[in-house]
Amino acid sequence: MTIKRSSIVIAFALGLLLTACGPGLPEDQEQYSPLHRILLWHAWEGESAEALDQLLIKFMTVYPGIRVVQRPFSIKNDSDLRAFKAMFYDRARMGLGPDLMIAPVSLELEFAEAGVLQELSGYYVETTVYLSTAVKQLRIGDELYALPLSLYTRVLYYNKELVSEPPTTLDGLLSQAAEGKRVALGTGFAEAFWGIQAFGGQLYDEQGQLALDQGGFADWLDWLRTAQKSPGMILSDDDDFLALSFMNGEAAYYVGEVASLPSIQEHLGEDGIGVAPLPAGPSGPSGPMLHCEALMFSTASSSAQTEQALLLAQFLTNAEQQTKLAQQIGKVPVHIQARNEVDPRLSPIVAAFVVQTKTAVAVPNIPQLFTVMTYGGEAYDQVLEGVLEPRKAADQLVKRVKAMSAWSSPAGQ
Repeated sequence: MTIKRSSIVIAFALGLLLTACGPGLPEDQEQYSPLHRILLWHAWEGESAEALDQLLIKFMTVYPGIRVVQRPFSIKNDSDLRAFKAMFYDRARMGLGPDLMIAPVSLELEFAEAGVLQELSGYYVETTVYLSTAVKQLRIGDELYALPLSLYTRVLYYNKELVSEPPTTLDGLLSQAAEGKRVALGTGFAEAFWGIQAFGGQLYDEQGQLALDQGGFADWLDWLRTAQKSPGMILSDDDDFLALSFMNGEAAYYVGEVASLPSIQEHLGEDGIGVAPLPAGPSGPSGPMLHCEALMFSTASSSAQTEQALLLAQFLTNAEQQTKLAQQIGKVPVHIQARNEVDPRLSPIVAAFVVQTKTAVAVPNIPQLFTVMTYGGEAYDQVLEGVLEPRKAADQLVKRVKAMSAWSSPAGQ
């Protein structure tokens, strides 16, 4: 089944609006006075919001003593995000805010350290039904502050009018590019992270030490240096430029986020887009960063309210609802059963997303990651601009990160 075009708000958005809105109770429940109310913040729009409305109505049918009130809010830029954070913290200090919110995992650490998220060890939470790498990413040390709702990562998009069979290896990608099927590939640290694993590298070792100087990263940098000189390869740290090149038909391939699908389909049509796992390298499959859209619980809620919010979170992440979200709006399931039941004949794009998440890398949820991302991006630039050799760039990156801050072990995550 082809995913319908929708206005999914990508990574890094939450929900809030000054006036509450929601699907309301079914007609036969209108006169029923609920015992509990759950306030849900989220940033789903368009078809995603419509799908969520239907799931919430079904939840309130199953649990007639609970009413869910939504407060959606879209964050379009960094300024909006800063304003949201200020609002969220102000309300938390007043003991107000959501019982449950849908948010990107990137905000979990900041909110947890600020003391505005509930730690879930005091509640019964069954996490074995979810993909283990998703749960791992949500852990901060040994503590869990959120549940996974959906996954997103980077994949290989291709234009079906220009490509009949996508490559499965990096050599194959270079060969097709040389034949005129141009490849748009990002060189920011997060955008290009996927090739490190393909060359046998990893972000950290078993002892929790930064391991980007142990071979794989340097080999990947060397491949990129060769690729930028190869015909048909478009390398840039401007992901918007690369996406537009693909959507305008100037490139046959684009390494992009799962959440970019609606925009791509809007330009090229639902039937014109194919999705494949990123090409493998000499040491194995690619490993793009794995991210979660998470369900978080505010400390402003009472224990009773949190218990109700957990009921809703577990409902949204059970196998049946996860399957609906995958089929209707392309959300990549976190529930193991739902992941196994994605039919590639009915939902080929979602099936391709699921395949890619199996080899994706759940990066540690630690403060030092920002430092790695910043200096890592500089390492890509230095190699591709001829300033440093790959091995020197990898060694220098690790030394700089260790000098800036002690590397916290992610072993407990």
